[in-house]
Amino acid sequence: MKKRNIATSGAQWACGLISFFAIWTIFLILPLASGAALPVADNAAVMEKSPAVAGNTNTGDYLVAYFAEDASVVNGYKLSVRCFNSSGVAQGDVIHPFDDIITTNSVVIPQIAFNPNTSHFLV
Repeated sequence: MKKRNIATSGAQWACGLISFFAIWTIFLILPLASGAALPVADNAAVMEKSPAVAGNTNTGDYLVAYFAEDASVVNGYKLSVRCFNSSGVAQGDVIHPFDDIITTNSVVIPQIAFNPNTSHFLV
């Protein structure tokens, strides 16, 4: 059986640990300290491709709610709502039930529900 030199393996382990922290510092901590941003997902694309849909069980119509980018504000999104009939044909115009513009760097996905007792949608 071969004897192992504990001092050498300990030194190798320490060098490996130092190398790990050096690489971590160079590639992650220094860029963040200089003000660089970490890469993030395209929030606008996620929000615009994540609509909420609820159907009117009495008539077959359905409502679609989604966030659309608002050009007047950087990272600004406005809630948009559109009604469709049971054949999928859009009814009326896109409405914006709230004047508020949401400014966010995170993903916000709308939620919508239909109350069959009152025939109202809740966004």
